[in-house]
Amino acid sequence: MAVKFSDFTQETQVSTTGVANVTEIVGYESTGELNVRITPLALDTTYAYATTNGASPALTLTGTKPGLTITDQIVTLSGAGSVLLAGTGTNAISITGTTYVLSTTTVALGQTDVPVNFTGSSGGDAHTDTLNLKGSGTVQISSDAGTGLITIDGGAVGDVTSFTNVNGGFVSASIVNTNATGDVSVGTIDLSASGTANTGTFLRGDNQWATPTDLNTTYTLPITGTVAAVTATLTGSDGVNSAVLITAGNDIDFSSITATGFTIDSSASGDTYELNAGAKAGSSVPLNLDANAGADTFVNLTEGINVTLTRNTATEITIDAASTIASVDEKTPGTSTGIPIIVDPTIGAVEVQSMAYAGQGNVGHVPAGGVAGQYLDGDAGAWTTLPSTLSISKQALTGSSSQTDYPILGAAGLTQENLAIYINGVYQNKIDSAGGTNYVVGNGLNPDITFTTAPPTTATNGIEVVITR
Repeated sequence: MAVKFSDFTQETQVSTTGVANVTEIVGYESTGELNVRITPLALDTTYAYATTNGASPALTLTGTKPGLTITDQIVTLSGAGSVLLAGTGTNAISITGTTYVLSTTTVALGQTDVPVNFTGSSGGDAHTDTLNLKGSGTVQISSDAGTGLITIDGGAVGDVTSFTNVNGGFVSASIVNTNATGDVSVGTIDLSASGTANTGTFLRGDNQWATPTDLNTTYTLPITGTVAAVTATLTGSDGVNSAVLITAGNDIDFSSITATGFTIDSSASGDTYELNAGAKAGSSVPLNLDANAGADTFVNLTEGINVTLTRNTATEITIDAASTIASVDEKTPGTSTGIPIIVDPTIGAVEVQSMAYAGQGNVGHVPAGGVAGQYLDGDAGAWTTLPSTLSISKQALTGSSSQTDYPILGAAGLTQENLAIYINGVYQNKIDSAGGTNYVVGNGLNPDITFTTAPPTTATNGIEVVITR
């Protein structure tokens, strides 16, 4: 007979002393609704680990569980570069690196090439690479295989074998060498001039430090000449003179000529002018600059916008505004067609007419009339008596996911504020979260409701418009 699981003694572990306290585990088999016993070993999975032989050994993890087949897990390892892998066929893998040795051979000084060998042993890089060192010019290279030493020598070719220096006329060396060798010196190199070098002397061409004389030269500028030409001579105390000839041009004379200066006079007689206004031609009045002896010059004054020119005399021109406002009259108010105030004409006798509001976009002043209980109808622009009762009407529409315009029949004067719209029973806000309008209302007897976004496809009459008046 089956025993209830609740009557079993609970254990926290299979063994506490190395000896199994629990030899079987109770389970339940749904087929037949039977209680079953299971040994703990039947629930365990054991694993075995093995490797293959070769340069790319495989690691195989084999699982064993009673009553089940466990798929082996295989990982393949490969050596690269100087690393060599080798499997043993048991549970070990050998990893071998490459050892490198740097060596040279014995090469005498002056040979063309000195080889440097880089040799790898064991591992995956057992071979030798060779680098050849070459001497060039006076550089010679040698090597010793026993010591691994490489010698780089500058060589004897190119050493100074003879040095000679000769003093010049102005620059001399304290040591003069002739065919000198070894550690050669020329001593101090300096000017060979005689005399004393200081801030008050200069080096002359004869290689002498000399004190300058006649440092300052004084000059005079005497003037000579006639009314037509004047000569200014820069005369130096050192006997060097420079003369400048100044010649009189047209209508120029020189006078008052002395050794210290002269006067430049103009001999031109000049001209006189008279300014007068000529006869008007078309829209222009000529201004004439009348020369007594030379050529005359003319400048035209031309009428501009709303300007009239009148030549009164040769010395007088009148400038009038052609179009001034003579008077302003107020006309009888009219009915607006979109312009609130009409000014006609804009010049001369100006008339100003105020236009009464005529509904919709026909802005203007408030029309006459109106009593208590009336309001100004925004569609017709007329005073209208308020209704005695509140009217609520409803119209049903159908959404198609593409239609945005829906006409509302017999709803003149309809505005966004006196209607509520429901789509599939959900109220539609007039303004979205960003402050934009979700729909607008048109004008006329059958105004359109235009949605910013087309309503979704609904069942027939799925859009409900409630109008409150």
